[in-house]
Amino acid sequence: MTTAVVVGGSTGVGRGVADAWAAAGCRVLTLNRSRPVGPGAELLEHVAVDLADPDAARVVLRSLPDEVDLLCYSAVYFTAGRAPFAETTERDWEDQWRINVHGLWRRTRTSCASSRRCRRRWWTRRASGRAARTTSTTPTT
Repeated sequence: MTTAVVVGGSTGVGRGVADAWAAAGCRVLTLNRSRPVGPGAELLEHVAVDLADPDAARVVLRSLPDEVDLLCYSAVYFTAGRAPFAETTERDWEDQWRINVHGLWRRTRTSCASSRRCRRRWWTRRASGRAARTTSTTPTT
């Protein structure tokens, strides 16, 4: 069975990817703070993680299966209440980097190390695998 991981798969674009992969017969693990709800949620395996907490995120990421065939990183943090940029606090800005940039790096780095043991070797020098980073943002000034 194909194993897929969707970081940020409880809502939005990530949830759409998770649902599509589950409908295609994949085992889908969603990594998010909140559990997916609604139609199709029962097909998804929720793994609780807060990417703003680097130590906790490392523990969770290292506990994932060695064989991951598909990866989608769709975790996005804007600001508390999606405040306009001019109202963004320093804490919001730091949280955006912790989740949107450092979280992606942390997940990809963990995948690189474990994928060397993967049957399908989706992350190789030839880039023969499948990985996606999604985003859906509208800048506010």
